[in-house]
Formats: sequence, structure tokens, C-alpha cells
Amino acid sequence: MSQLNLVLPGIIWPEIADYEYLIKQLDIPNLSKLCTKAKLQKADFCYSDFIYSNYDYSAGSLATSYAKKLNIIAEFSSFLIVEPTHLRADRDRLLIAEAELLQLNTEEAEIIINAINQHFSGELKLYLLEDDLWLLGTNLDLADLVSYPIIDIVGENIDDFLPQGKSRLALHKILNEIQMLLFNLPLNQQRQDEGLMMVNSLWFWDKQNPKQEVTSMQMIQTNQQLNQQIININSLVEAEEKTLIINNGYFAARYRDSFAWTQQMNQFEHEVVPKLLKLLSSRKLRQINILIPGLDGGWRLSVKSLDLWCFWRKKTWLELMESISSSNQS
Repeated sequence: MSQLNLVLPGIIWPEIADYEYLIKQLDIPNLSKLCTKAKLQKADFCYSDFIYSNYDYSAGSLATSYAKKLNIIAEFSSFLIVEPTHLRADRDRLLIAEAELLQLNTEEAEIIINAINQHFSGELKLYLLEDDLWLLGTNLDLADLVSYPIIDIVGENIDDFLPQGKSRLALHKILNEIQMLLFNLPLNQQRQDEGLMMVNSLWFWDKQNPKQEVTSMQMIQTNQQLNQQIININSLVEAEEKTLIINNGYFAARYRDSFAWTQQMNQFEHEVVPKLLKLLSSRKLRQINILIPGLDGGWRLSVKSLDLWCFWRKKTWLELMESISSSNQS
């Protein structure tokens, strides 16, 4: 028998006040059974811990490891991961877009990087890692840096998540200068004419090696991919532990699109969860762990086959989600 870890970042709707309305739009008896029968434990992980778990941290942090790989470790005292992005105002919030939405190509990335490097010549330097993932070299003291990858703060007011630490004011000043530079960049006018998002800002962050105990992680983008994993029961049974990252509903929840979120939750319920319950009740799976990452820590819901018969555990889906969401926001 084996153990299956399901990383479900999209299972939590971020606004507690909306739950009573949303629960009427959900038809999830199987998912509710799976979650409310589980043993609930607080955990210390966020979504980016899983997304960046297989990256190189051999030099201490993700940014420093990239600098070492590029053989530029001696050129600057500090390094940061950089994501190009698009910022937009939404009432009283300033929202950030994940870099993949920009659809940047290598030529465009190099144009932006060269413009910024010329502007800050001798002060800092950008290096291309991927079209939408760059590296910044600087001599600022970033020993106490607190920062967040974009994937963790999508849909949130970024004013609450700007890089913090003794060099925060200098970093904010650099960001402001870059935003003004990008505003006047001809490339952005060209992108706007082509119906593409303007690259109007960058986002700085770094990450230490995530302390994850889960293994064999695989990102699942669609229910069809997940169904193929579940159908192949032998692969689940033979492996002692397997982890599937399922982001159904994540971006809908982060962007507060309640219609898309309830639709994806209901689809997950009807197309996937019954198969999971069948594997668990037949003891072809020893245990299912539902891992729910959050900004300030996450939750682990562990359920075994015998737990499904614990009728005295009467917590409802609404009560469970409200308690988890409330704890994450406290």
C-alpha cells in the first residue's frame, strides 16, 4: 500500500465573508467527506515551496545558486531572482500578474534587460536565465531580506508584500526607477499595439531551500492528467509515496473569480475525487494527505481508509474552510 500527497493550493477561497454564498454553488459531497474526515494539522509551507522544490539551492539560496552556475558569484555581494511583470490597479489594491502571462520572448527580454543595465551601469546588473526569469546582481546588503515569489501573492495587494529588510528603501527606489524606465520603453508601446501586456515593472525575490518532506512531485495541469495518474494504480501502489500538485481553482481563487472557482471545484469533485475515495476505501492507498499551502503556513489533512467511517467527526465543509481561512488570516 502507498501514500498519496495531493497539493491543493486552490481549495481555499480567500474571502471568509463569501463562504455562505459560495457553499450554495458547490456540489462536493465526496470532497467534503474526504476533507472533513481527515486529521487536521498546521504545517509550514507555501505554494512556492512546491513549485521551486526541485531547483538548485546548493549555494544557500536560489539566487546565489544561479550566480554560482553563471560564474558571476564574485562580481556582486548579493543576488536576487527577478520576474518581469504587469501591475494594475484594482480599486484600492495594486495587483501583480504572473510572468507567464506576458508571453515574453528572448529578444524582448534582452531588450528590457539591456535598457535597465545601461541605466544602472556600475550599480547593478541583470542576467537572463529564462525569458521570464532573470537574475539581479547588486552590492546592497540583503542578509535580512524578506520577499515573496509572485506565485504566492497573485491576487493580493502587493503593497503588503514588497521586499523587506535593511535595504528595503533602496530596493523600492530601484523598482520605482525601473517602472519609469519601462513606461517610456518603445517595446512596451509595440506590445500594447499588438494586444499584449506591457512589462511595466519587475519583482524581486529570493528563496531558501524549502524544507519539504514530500517526494516525487509532479505538477498536474488538468483533470485528465490527474485521471491518467489515478487510472495507473500500479504506479501509486508500487511507490511508497507520490506527490501530485493540482492547481485547479488556484488562480480563480486568487483573482476572486467565484464563478470559475466553483466550476472547477465541482468538476474536480465529479471527475476525480470519487476515484480517490475508491482507492482509499479499497486500501489500495494506505493514506491520502491533502496539503493546502498558504502565505503564512499551510495545512495537512491526513485521511486513512478507516477514517472514512468516523461518523462522529461532524465538521462540515463550510466549518472546515472557515476555520482554515480564518487561521491563515489571523
